[in-house]
Amino acid sequence: MDEVAASLGGNKSEAEGLAAQLAASKQQAEELQGQLAALGAEGAANLASAAVQTIEGLMSEAAGLAGRIGEAQAQVLAIRQGSLLTRGTAGTATTPVGSSSAPTFNPRKFDPTKLAGLRRYSEAGTAEGKLYRSDGSPHSDRVLRARPPGSSPFPPGSVRGRYRDTTPNRGHIEGEVAATMHRDQLNEATLYLNAEPCDNRGQGCKENTHAFVPEGSVLNIWAVNDDGSRVFKRVNGTGEAFNGQAGN
Repeated sequence: MDEVAASLGGNKSEAEGLAAQLAASKQQAEELQGQLAALGAEGAANLASAAVQTIEGLMSEAAGLAGRIGEAQAQVLAIRQGSLLTRGTAGTATTPVGSSSAPTFNPRKFDPTKLAGLRRYSEAGTAEGKLYRSDGSPHSDRVLRARPPGSSPFPPGSVRGRYRDTTPNRGHIEGEVAATMHRDQLNEATLYLNAEPCDNRGQGCKENTHAFVPEGSVLNIWAVNDDGSRVFKRVNGTGEAFNGQAGN
């Protein structure tokens, strides 16, 4: 069993290495596309552009494969650990008190299955997300999408001046999720996105989501970019963006 886990670990490293190599190939193809366009070779430039898109898809697949291999490796290790825990005396197996066959959801561990239904950002043309409760169950079957620019999910006048022009208050998914956490009184939730939270020169979700998440609550964010790179952020809510109750 240890050999299987080690073999899977090697496969995972190879998949991650392939993703890195594809990233380098993508950069080279983009440079070639630019050179061809500058020379006026439109047809060849279009072919190079198509190659870039194909490489992007392969990068995403390689990253997803690495994640799935990692899951398989973790499952093999769990089987090994479980066999050690349940090995009884006289050749009989005993089940530890309080054990459960159902895996426990760990928001800090990336789960590629939580991306089901989400398109790549370049394909969707906008941010998409799925929200999960603290036990890993879907909050709803709905795929979240950014609202029209400037559209706030919070009651008029409830957001303090310094946060009114930040993106959580102007249509981005992180703001809608924060409003949902207020409304449904969620102490912890996990959000999977097809793109990492925006910066927007300090006015974005990366720097300001914590102020919209309810005080004392936690929002875990997993984002997978078009190049296959993953970003994890654990947001500890302060609720400081509001004058009063945000979810009413």
